[in-house]
Amino acid sequence: MTPIQTVKMSNFRWVICGLLFLATTINYMDRQVLSLTWKDFIAPDFHWTDAHYGLITGLFSIFYAVANLFAGKFIDWMGTKKGYLIAIFVWSVGACLHAFCGWGALGLAGGSVVALTTISVWLFLSCRLILAVGEAGNFPAAIKVTAEYFPKKDRAFATSIFNSGASVGALAAPATIPLLASAWGWEMAFIVIGALGFLWMGLWAWLYDKPAKNKRVNQGELNYIEQDADIAEVQDRSNLKEEKTIPFWECFKYKQTWAFIVGKFMTDGVWWFFLFWAPAYFSDLYGYTSDSAMGILLILTLYAIVTFLSIGGGYLPTYFVEKKGMNPYLGRMKAMLIFACFPLLGLLAQPLGGVSVWWPAILIGFLGAGHQAWSANLFSTIGDMFPKSTIGTITGIGSMAGGIGSFLINMGSGVLFTFAAGSFVLSGSTADEPKEMSVKNYKEVLTNELLAQGDGQVLAQFSALPDQEKAAKSYEKASKRGGSFFDEYATQATIYEEMSGETLSKEQKEDAGFIEEKFKGLSDKKTADEEFAKRKELTAKAEIVVNTLHSEEFKQLAADGDKLAAAFQQHNAELKQAPLHALGFSGKPAGYMIIFCICAVAYLIGWCIMKSLVPKYKPIVLED
Repeated sequence: MTPIQTVKMSNFRWVICGLLFLATTINYMDRQVLSLTWKDFIAPDFHWTDAHYGLITGLFSIFYAVANLFAGKFIDWMGTKKGYLIAIFVWSVGACLHAFCGWGALGLAGGSVVALTTISVWLFLSCRLILAVGEAGNFPAAIKVTAEYFPKKDRAFATSIFNSGASVGALAAPATIPLLASAWGWEMAFIVIGALGFLWMGLWAWLYDKPAKNKRVNQGELNYIEQDADIAEVQDRSNLKEEKTIPFWECFKYKQTWAFIVGKFMTDGVWWFFLFWAPAYFSDLYGYTSDSAMGILLILTLYAIVTFLSIGGGYLPTYFVEKKGMNPYLGRMKAMLIFACFPLLGLLAQPLGGVSVWWPAILIGFLGAGHQAWSANLFSTIGDMFPKSTIGTITGIGSMAGGIGSFLINMGSGVLFTFAAGSFVLSGSTADEPKEMSVKNYKEVLTNELLAQGDGQVLAQFSALPDQEKAAKSYEKASKRGGSFFDEYATQATIYEEMSGETLSKEQKEDAGFIEEKFKGLSDKKTADEEFAKRKELTAKAEIVVNTLHSEEFKQLAADGDKLAAAFQQHNAELKQAPLHALGFSGKPAGYMIIFCICAVAYLIGWCIMKSLVPKYKPIVLED
């Protein structure tokens, strides 16, 4: 037997792997809170559009990219124990601070609706900046710890386990965050999920130390961990030397660095796109909001597929190395070529969505599983090629490239989806800006038309709904805010004009603070409050009637931009911009199909460039 096999080893490295998994799970849950709350909870409060959300997610990607450039070097300099603690502390603080953006925007906007939208976007961007700076430290630290605790042949498998935390986080998020937001408000969703990071910090401070210094790692396990090194060096714990590192700018002289940069740039944006936009996709195109039972089930199914399939992806290169005799790099690249083909299934997601909404959920799940398996192996190529002292730096550089790719696809998606949808104005409307042609805005048109028919008609149609129990539950939920289309300040302005006889200017109506003051100053405030409550009730009930009676129509319109445009025109709307036509789809579905096509081919292109840069296994050896 070899010396490595003579000592029965402990298995503490898997405890460390479990901590990395938990950190990555928390990381992605914190990142997901916004994507699961913006469409159905935050956007109605601040009047956000897809372009606003695209700006926030796009700039978050840039913040993350820039932070990654320094995060890897920071982890290499600070060390994995202190560096990881600082990183998760910063991102947990940033996550919790999102909860205060609403109060801050309301206080700073001075009653202006336009200012409220703008200020809220910038406050959220400020919090995303803090979140990005902290989250940038996760993967450089995790990859460095994996290289410390696992031999090369096991690193892809260990990486796939902790990297599956991204999938588990994305899986746990839709099962918890919309329910938290629905029960306690979107603010509490940020606070509760953000606080999880502080709990993890206690575990990390207690359990982690480098293998050679960790009392929970015996000599047998240390021999196994360091099997790639000379065994005599491993057994001499008293003579540990600091490994020479590669200076930051010299890293760019190596083709191995550029291969990793290309791999991250071409593919990270795909994962982030689906992470940020999948809830909105099912809401926009199929009408399933993030807090609906069906919406939650779709996202859970998608990420369940990602989670369980991606873990096996880390085993495939181990099979090629141990069973087929390949060196680690070639085995990894062969596995990555297989995983690069998974995203091609994304080309079928949108066409098959017309058959069943489950097809996009399943196919995007396979695409995501391919990404996570690809990502686990991509990260492991760093340990194959670079000395441990430089792993954090290279990870940070590559993650920066991934962040830039994510910025381009997320920012571009927001602009594309808004453009693809087209726009309209209602005949006789005093609105200056055209509105996006979306199912949500079409619902608002129908709701206002029903309200115009009179109170009695709204109440009669609500009472005639076939499932009164369901209608009552929907009203209980919607009554808190009057539904999606109740405008508190516009209603107060209308009541003020009716009771005072005074006609307000357009500028005055847009000043929420002015309207609120005028409404409070009405002589018969009790009657005004009763009228306000009645209109709030009617708006909520009218929306429920519209949603119930037109549910099937909405699903058809969401899938076809031309039909949606025709529906708007039937209700006295003038088209300002026709919906986009591309790849057999129209409207927003065409926009999604374009992005799906980009995502489908990105991996194969990335793999080909990586292979051309580093065709064979060529580790970097530094001379003493």
